[in-house]
Amino acid sequence: MGRCHASPTPVYLYVETIAPETPRERLLRLGPDCLADDELLALVLGRCGGRPAIDNARTLLAEFGSLRRLATRAPRELVDRGQVGGLQAARLGALFGLTRR
Repeated sequence: MGRCHASPTPVYLYVETIAPETPRERLLRLGPDCLADDELLALVLGRCGGRPAIDNARTLLAEFGSLRRLATRAPRELVDRGQVGGLQAARLGALFGLTRR
């Protein structure tokens, strides 16, 4: 996990000209171990219903308590309960299905 920390060499930049680094950019630069569960889940979900992906991810994690408990739910159940759309449910089903293989 040591790779997740910034280099010890200070870099001085004008803050107003730098956009915050997105989870996607951090994943590509540092790897998935450097992202929190909600950030990884947001990358899988994408935007849904006009809400930012990170908000959707946090809502799901708050509802189910963990990725492990979320993974026990059938994709259809998530859609029927109105928690995600069909595309997001299919993405989650595929992700959790792959992890069980």
